[in-house]
Formats: sequence, C-alpha cells, structure tokens
Amino acid sequence: MTIDQYMAEADKYPFLKPDEELENAKRSKEGDKKSREKLINSHLKLVVSIAKTYSRRDPLSGEFKELIQQGNLGLIEAADKFDPYLGFKFSTFALWPIKKYIHLYFDMKEDIRLPLNQRVLRGEIYKIIDKHVNANGAEPSPEYIANELNRNQTKKRYGIDDVTALLQMYENNRVSSLNKPIGDEDAEYSTLIPASDGKDLIEEISNSSITEDIRNHIYRLDIEDNIKVILREVLYEGKIHGDVAVDMGIKREEVRQKYEKGLRALRYALRNDPKFMEDIALMIK
Repeated sequence: MTIDQYMAEADKYPFLKPDEELENAKRSKEGDKKSREKLINSHLKLVVSIAKTYSRRDPLSGEFKELIQQGNLGLIEAADKFDPYLGFKFSTFALWPIKKYIHLYFDMKEDIRLPLNQRVLRGEIYKIIDKHVNANGAEPSPEYIANELNRNQTKKRYGIDDVTALLQMYENNRVSSLNKPIGDEDAEYSTLIPASDGKDLIEEISNSSITEDIRNHIYRLDIEDNIKVILREVLYEGKIHGDVAVDMGIKREEVRQKYEKGLRALRYALRNDPKFMEDIALMIK
C-alpha cells in the first residue's frame, strides 16, 4: 500500500466523539473486536501526524511508511492497554506508545546506536513512563522520572536536568557523541550513564536470558584472552578494576583500557546479533 492509499484509507475513519470513543473503548475492553478496530482506525491519522514530526526525509519516502507502520504497532498496544474506566482520553493515552515504537525504529536503523548500558537505562526510564501512562493517562514529568530512578537505585543520582537531557537524546535518536554538553552545565551525556565498570548493567538484566547471551558472546569474541577474563570478572563477578589489577598483576589503568576495548568489541557483536536486539527491544516495551 502506498502512502496515498494509506491516507485515503485513514480518511475513511473520522475521529470519534468523546461519548463514542468511551463506548467503543468499553466494548473493546470487554472483547468486542469491531469496537477495538473502530477505536484503532479512528486514530490512524494521529499516527500519521506523529510520524511526520519524526520523518527526516520526504513524506513519500519508504522511511515515512515504516514510521507509520511502527506507530501503528504502538496504537494497537495503546488500544489493548487502555482502561476507559479511569477517565483518560484515548488520544492522549496513545501518544506515548506510538512515540515509543517510532523510537525503536530509529534505534534499530541508526548506524550509531546507544551503548548497551544506555539502552538498559533507557529501558528503565521507559518502564517508568509506561507505568505512569497506564495509571494516569499521560506521560510523567522529568521530576517524577528522576525521583523514580533515584528510588530504584542508589549508585547514581539523577536531577530534573539530567532526565530532561536524556529524554531529549532518546527523542532525537541520533547519537553523534556521548560527550555533548548538557544545558549550561559542564556535565556530559556520558556522565549520566551509571556504573562505568558495567556492574549496574548486569544487575539490571541478571534475571533475564540476556545475561547468558552476553556471556556466550564474550567467549566468542575475537579478542585477547586476558580481555575476556577482565570482562567476565567485572560483569559477572562484580569486581572493580583495582581488584582485577591486583589479581592479574597489572596496573589499574591497563585494566580499564582493556575493559573498554573489550566492551567496544562486545557492543559491536551484540548490535549485529538480530536475536539479541529483538530481546532488548522487548525489554523496553
């Protein structure tokens, strides 16, 4: 289907009046498939509108079509999760799921992608947003997100400016540098990534199958054996760089450099593993 055909199809479904939306949402929640379809179809033009704000190319391009397809997945998720008895407007509720799926599109397509621990941090932020949207019908403030992040962990403290900068970075989905200054402060994006030794990352995913995937990738990496040892000891045994240096009889700075080299190789391997990337995408739904 071409963009013109899609738009012609979307035009067949006008926006529902508030009472019609409520009635169809209630019936959809009760399992009425026709009401669910009507709720979704009446908001197809909302997806198009949001996709336009993200499209970096001609509206007739293949990218724009893919953005609409991704946004529709978010719209379907919104229809499945929407609770009409909480008094929210569906179009407001659907904004976040639509944007989230479009973010995922860029995340999978960009040549320069977020480092793995940034993906996990983003996943944590997305979970907070998901939970808030489901309970309150709209996205939370940066202050709320910062408070939730700080409540969930103690190693890194986040302020409103930190979260605002992170959300803007995820919104743009074009990571040219993690050393880009944030606001008027001297802080950089890289300082917002918790646990430079990687331990927070493994704590976040230790209860999922992804942990074993990472371990297997480490074994298969085409790097020096001592770098593999450093990766395993930091990520899986929770050792800090200083302790690893003592164990291996080398300087701490050498451990840090080898660890960073190993992480780069590991990230490259993971980004090129379609199954792993699919699992990561599921984590941040």
